[in-house]
Amino acid sequence: MTPRYINNAVVDSIVDVYWSMFEKGDTTSINSYDVCVMGNIDRNTFDKYFESASDILAHVEEEQLYRLEKFFESTEGMTRHYVRFVKIFREYFLSNARYLVPLVLDYRDPAFSFEYRSMLEDRMFKDLDVVLFKRDERSVQVIDIVISGIIDIFLRSVAVKELSDDDLIIILEGYMDRGLRMTLKDNFGIYVSMNHYE
Repeated sequence: MTPRYINNAVVDSIVDVYWSMFEKGDTTSINSYDVCVMGNIDRNTFDKYFESASDILAHVEEEQLYRLEKFFESTEGMTRHYVRFVKIFREYFLSNARYLVPLVLDYRDPAFSFEYRSMLEDRMFKDLDVVLFKRDERSVQVIDIVISGIIDIFLRSVAVKELSDDDLIIILEGYMDRGLRMTLKDNFGIYVSMNHYE
């Protein structure tokens, strides 16, 4: 679904004021009056675009889902080649990090975080060509947990500036191909003792 307003300078300035307040804490206390005062925005101008302050959050979320859909369209099938995909997704994510970190990683809106992650999971499930030899509930739940783990590793790592694209690729390859325990030990000097399981 296309957002109501895209590339609208007035809307962008209202969103910017709202988001500055959102980043500071409690979203329930933000109201349209405060947004207008903080941004020196005429109330009639505000009302032309938004019904309330919470309507601004809905717009931001709508726009981020739209951007993710467009990103997927432009990279159709590329998650199969995750070395290339990691680099371009990281650029995409960082260009939207101001919104995505609090909404998706910090769960400031749990429903949105779930929807965003679900879109990523659906795309990854499709592109990984997962084959379930047994179509039982247990197998479906296992692959759901594995893909959720990949998504969480992926999202958290792209947001960390200290990790390079190569570091992220090593982690993802280790998670999928070599086993996370050996990858951490061999590449990052992290040893996880599993003695109590062996």
